[in-house]
Amino acid sequence: MREDRTDGGDPQIIAEYIENLQFRYTLNDGSEKDFPNNPDTIEMISITVTARAERPDPKLSGDGYRRRSLTSTIKIRNLEAS
Repeated sequence: MREDRTDGGDPQIIAEYIENLQFRYTLNDGSEKDFPNNPDTIEMISITVTARAERPDPKLSGDGYRRRSLTSTIKIRNLEAS
């Protein structure tokens, strides 16, 4: 959800049925961390989102929900050299 806080309205739904959201950071030494100690060492961020369908599909086994995951890697630009 998102709150604009400028119009006094209710929060707006941005995305529904999101089951998982993960962040993974690549640091300037090439290592990867889930929780970097120093944000100044971050060079890239990988973001993974997993969403499921609104309704189950009776043809699928398990819980019957279709799921999709999307990962995007973002290179941090305009950083000052350390």
